[in-house]
Amino acid sequence: MEISKSIFEEMEILRNACLLGAVMMALYDALRIFRRVVPHGTVWVSAEDVLYWLLFGTAVFLLLYRENDGALRAYIIGGTAAGMLFYYLLLGRWLVRRLSIYISKGKKRLKKLAKAVTIWLHKRFRN
Repeated sequence: MEISKSIFEEMEILRNACLLGAVMMALYDALRIFRRVVPHGTVWVSAEDVLYWLLFGTAVFLLLYRENDGALRAYIIGGTAAGMLFYYLLLGRWLVRRLSIYISKGKKRLKKLAKAVTIWLHKRFRN
């Protein structure tokens, strides 16, 4: 049995929508990790969220425009949501937790090293 060309094209669009969802969720996880490692206030968090959603909205719009002549289809939105969900369930929760821990530990080690170097320099070049 042969798959018609239009069904194959729609399957490609669905795949691209799923990939877009996964990539966008990965970018949001990078933002979440950044927020855990470098705490900052509500204003900056809000600004980051607005920029993220502008980027995400633009990416979805471009996907719709490029792949489907701008027509909004439920399977494209569903595919994007499915890609986000699959990424979150397979990698997202684990990745954010682990990377936040590793980066925080590295940050503490760098602070200790900087303190040790500062003390050494102070003793070495004290008048």
